[in-house]
Amino acid sequence: MAVKIITDSGSDISQKRAEELGIKVIPLRFRFGEEEYLDGITMSPKEFYERMDREAELPKTSQISPYAYTEAFREAVDQGDDVLYVCISSGVSGCFQSATLAASEFEGKVKVLDSRHFCSSEGLLAEYAKRLAEEGKGLDEIYELTEQAREKVRIIAVFATLENLRKGGRISATSAIVGGALNIKLLITIKDGGVGVLGKLRGMKKGYQAMCDYILNEGGIDHGMPIAFAYSGDDDTNINEFIEMSKDLYPDREIPISYVGATVGTYAGAGAIATAYFVKYDKGKNMLLYIDACVRKDSRTRRLAECLLKTLDRPYEKVELIKCDFPKVDEDFLTERTRLVEEGSFSDPMFDHARQFAEADEIVIAAPYWDLSFPAILKAYLEQINVIDITFRYTPEGMPESLCKAKKLYYVTTAGGEFLPEEYGFGYVKALAQNFYGIPEVELVKAKRLDLEGESVEEIMNECEKEIVQRFNKN
Repeated sequence: MAVKIITDSGSDISQKRAEELGIKVIPLRFRFGEEEYLDGITMSPKEFYERMDREAELPKTSQISPYAYTEAFREAVDQGDDVLYVCISSGVSGCFQSATLAASEFEGKVKVLDSRHFCSSEGLLAEYAKRLAEEGKGLDEIYELTEQAREKVRIIAVFATLENLRKGGRISATSAIVGGALNIKLLITIKDGGVGVLGKLRGMKKGYQAMCDYILNEGGIDHGMPIAFAYSGDDDTNINEFIEMSKDLYPDREIPISYVGATVGTYAGAGAIATAYFVKYDKGKNMLLYIDACVRKDSRTRRLAECLLKTLDRPYEKVELIKCDFPKVDEDFLTERTRLVEEGSFSDPMFDHARQFAEADEIVIAAPYWDLSFPAILKAYLEQINVIDITFRYTPEGMPESLCKAKKLYYVTTAGGEFLPEEYGFGYVKALAQNFYGIPEVELVKAKRLDLEGESVEEIMNECEKEIVQRFNKN
């Protein structure tokens, strides 16, 4: 049994793109006068903007009917699939209520997720859900993981014109005229399921810079997740200029560019640009960072770390080092990093891990005891985060001074034998934490003798887990 991912055209996923992804897109409807169209089907985005430019009044959008939802859900269920519908935000549309009503007929085989987003950020959630479905996860797990991911999706946009906001009654005619004369642009995001205005700027180039600053200051980009660009109208000049200006923010990967559809385009007008992405870390919240340096799938160190995380009972960001492709630290790498640091170009993806580490409030490192130390991937990670002016800086006297927020670090390790001196592995990390990163509290969690003949591994592990709960349970 597979899980079919369905979304709506408010996601700005075109029918062609949907076919490539294996996602079904239900079209929203809009009307020019008495003429009704299906978004992206009976009228293309290009035709939509051309028609809107000629009309004195803006088009009227309408929600998808419960009947249309029922038909779409039944088609998938009849083929033996479960369904997750990623819905346009309930803050701007009644679609969520209609879809929920339709889903109730299918006895738990259809779930409806309120994306709390629209435009490309809604589309990214649908893409992420599709990725989970391809991994073979079930409906309940996909729903839960996509709901969690919803808290980390972001979109930032610049509206090039205020004219459509005037036509829609959102601002006065005077404001639109003055805004046009002063070349005023609006910096827009989605907040609490609706539109949020972040500021006003003079000129698109300042808008591009404001978008870059927002991305950098609000937690960076998780490059392991979907990313999207979007623009409105039939002129892609603005979005191409933004992509060129912001190229340091993005890795060398193909990022899809879509049209902003009727849902947002009605008020954005032509010339708007947007980028949607998942944040690497949520800067607005206290963040526990979990660094997993374990290599084996059945790692005993990871088991203890997960016991600790459960005991701490806090949401956390996970960095799985075995999946990280760190660049080789050679002369070219060091030269480029020095250049970027001297320029203050800390938006480069090279510094993503360093920025994340600096923003963490508490840190958990899981690293087995190997060869009087720890796995090499942890040393590679530490080389990535040890960045002047991000995690530390030097005083005029040449002493390191912390720039990190964390006040506590937990180091979890295991050893097969009896020999587990604290000065090796843990001692190195503790020295870095206290002397470079300014983390005063460094706790050691350890289990040893796990490979000695006659020892009960399970008894040792259980005892260590009990100790973790006793030491760190704050309830």
